[in-house]
Amino acid sequence: MKEMGRWSNGRWVWDFQWRRDLLDRELEVVQSLTTFISEVSPKFDCEDRWEWRGHKSGTYTTNSAYRIIKSLKEDKAELPLAVMAARKIWKSPAPHKARMTAWRALFNRLPTCNNLVKRQIDVGVVERNCNGCFAQEETANHILLRCPKIDGIWNNMYAWLGFQSVRPFAIPDHFLSFSQLGSSKNSGRFLSALWSCIVWVVWRRRNESRFDDKSWEIDQVVLEIKARMWSWNSIFDILGGELSFREWCSSSICSLLCK
Repeated sequence: MKEMGRWSNGRWVWDFQWRRDLLDRELEVVQSLTTFISEVSPKFDCEDRWEWRGHKSGTYTTNSAYRIIKSLKEDKAELPLAVMAARKIWKSPAPHKARMTAWRALFNRLPTCNNLVKRQIDVGVVERNCNGCFAQEETANHILLRCPKIDGIWNNMYAWLGFQSVRPFAIPDHFLSFSQLGSSKNSGRFLSALWSCIVWVVWRRRNESRFDDKSWEIDQVVLEIKARMWSWNSIFDILGGELSFREWCSSSICSLLCK
């Protein structure tokens, strides 16, 4: 801490030293940080010490830590939406690779062009755009939810399920809304797995298009998603029923979701 400021006339003055030059978008964050900590002033004649905020004495106790953890579990409204969504993702009957991709999407950890640029990885000006519509910068929200081509996939999925719903454009909100469309005991598990499947297939198709120059059509992707869910349903016995693949694809799944 002593390297982040200096004493001047008995008062502490913050003076941050950065290891590299800051980017323009980082200057605003630094300004917010400076404003936030400007109210914090160390005392010159006192030694630094740790203080536990979980107990009025300032001393850590296992009982106080347990009460804090218990209150977090009981008050789910306090949990970030991405954390609540991630818990449902990991419990869904989908293969690990699909759940991992969905988890990365929830926390914006996919290596989209937007995220790569933030890490100072040069992807080129043209390459920053979505390779589905070529009109917008590739962010996780865009490539998975907002791109017109991806929107066509979601329209097909909602029609297949037999549901209509207002679709949020934030990924955690979208997952939580989608996973609660059904009313049966197993519908939540199926919809969570389906959402993971859609995200995984779309991301894989994105990679094939960007790196292998492979094109794809909406109908092809929709058919692949249905085929994989038919296979997963058979393996994990999510909804039950013995539908042929033709019946699975042609009929609405709504009847099984409402059982």
